[in-house]
Order: sequence, then C-alpha cells, then structure tokens
Amino acid sequence: MQLLNHERNIEIKSLNNWQSLIEKTYTIKGNITQFTKILKEHSYPHTDFMRSESKYLHYGVAAALANINTKKEMIDYLSTESGHDGFVNIMKAYELLGDRVMCLSLFKRFLKFCNFLVT
Repeated sequence: MQLLNHERNIEIKSLNNWQSLIEKTYTIKGNITQFTKILKEHSYPHTDFMRSESKYLHYGVAAALANINTKKEMIDYLSTESGHDGFVNIMKAYELLGDRVMCLSLFKRFLKFCNFLVT
C-alpha cells in the first residue's frame, strides 16, 4: 500500500509486515480505526472502485482478522462496508490465512446472492 500522500511510494507487500503494522496500531491506539479509515478511503473491499495502490489491502485485512484484538473491529467494518463486489477481496484475505472453509463459505454465499439477483 502506498502512503496516502503518495510522496514516498511505499508499498507493504508482506503479510508479516501488515501483521506488525496492525499490532502496533492496536497497541498504540487501542483500535484499528486508522486502518479502517484507509480501507474506506480506498473503497475497499469493493472491486469496482479500487485504485492501483489498493492491491495489497487484503493483506492488512487478513492481519486484522487473524489478530484476536482486532478481529471484531475488522468484521464490523466488513459487515457494513462490503457488498456483492467485495466477496472476492474478502476471500483473498481468508486465503492468505489458509482458511479454506471460510473461503468456500463466502463463495457459496456469493453464489446464493447471484442466484437471488437473477431469479
């Protein structure tokens, strides 16, 4: 991910680095609100509005979902900000965590949603 001011063109491409960032943010702030604000500014997890600098945000989402202290806040964000086009990016986060069961569950929900739309 690039910094929001785009001056330094820094990208965080490692799950370990995202885990450290999420953990430090939680330790200092007691929440991950700054991270969820960044997600919202990038219209994440919606795929229709993603910018090129958004391509690693699913790593941060995965890190937040894997952390017991930040999981609820991340799920709350996803439950209010995710729509039909966010399924793929949420599945990418669970894929990084190796959670095949959740990926399949989300895929099945996506198929049900698509079926609902066309019938």
